[in-house]
Amino acid sequence: MELQDLALFKSIIECGSMTRAADAYGMTQPSVSRHLQRMEQEMGTLLIDRAGTPLVPTPEGRQFLAFVESVLGEWVGLQQKLGRPDRITGDLRLGVTASYAGGAAVTRWMGRFVDQYRGVRPHLMTMDSRAVEAAVGQHRVAAGFMGCPPQDCCLDSVPVERDTLVLVTPATGEWASLTDPVHPDALASMRFVRRERGSGTWETVERALVEAGRSPHLSVVMEADSVEAVLAAVEAGVGASFVSAAAVARRDGPELRSFHVRGVVLRRQVYLVYDPTVLMRDPLAALFCRFMEQAAAADAGAVRPLPRPRRIG
Repeated sequence: MELQDLALFKSIIECGSMTRAADAYGMTQPSVSRHLQRMEQEMGTLLIDRAGTPLVPTPEGRQFLAFVESVLGEWVGLQQKLGRPDRITGDLRLGVTASYAGGAAVTRWMGRFVDQYRGVRPHLMTMDSRAVEAAVGQHRVAAGFMGCPPQDCCLDSVPVERDTLVLVTPATGEWASLTDPVHPDALASMRFVRRERGSGTWETVERALVEAGRSPHLSVVMEADSVEAVLAAVEAGVGASFVSAAAVARRDGPELRSFHVRGVVLRRQVYLVYDPTVLMRDPLAALFCRFMEQAAAADAGAVRPLPRPRRIG
């Protein structure tokens, strides 16, 4: 039994399906089934209950999974412990939502990482949240930052920062009389510019409105494919929008005003999203994910060492 077999078993459990695990590994479903049968023969017991959907481990399989997670976690830690930072080189492709691409947190993390591993060249690819998820799942990027947890059960995520959204409006005209915080009833009469479908920002806004007992249906008069395009449209008077407070802070000038909405909690987590099967094949991706988890804990003021990633490996 090899490390790759252990990682494949873990992927079957996480995906709940041999077919999806096969897709994640670039294998066929019969090949995955043969690998699993060989592991069960070596262990002398059934490890996965095949009777239902999703697939779940047997009691013996749960014990085996605990062993697998421990071994894979130790392996990733050993790779990082024995590797000298000056010998680690390569290109690291990362997906990041437009809300965070130029934000202080992401640039701070990248600065720390390349300062420690100077032979690594990160490449940030900007896209919306669901496109980040797709790029991670299709292995076009090693990992990604997005404003909502992934929907794909084969992907894992680590919360790395909290983000605040604000209502942003033009500073003049019909908007000049608004005061902070804006009453939620006022949203019904506003025109809105929104990000395209797949934006984590608008998923957060709609969910927050529902949780506050308000309708998530706003009068959208324009969609845009980037935060900068949204803010430019707001400045031009097309309508209001919701964006990350960090994005507004990066934009100079008096043309925009930002507000909170009374009784509506517009906060979200920023997640580092990755495919745990990739981390077994790509030590650089594993190194970055571990680095990010530790950096996030440090930024949050953790007073004890961060536990080993729950699913990295």
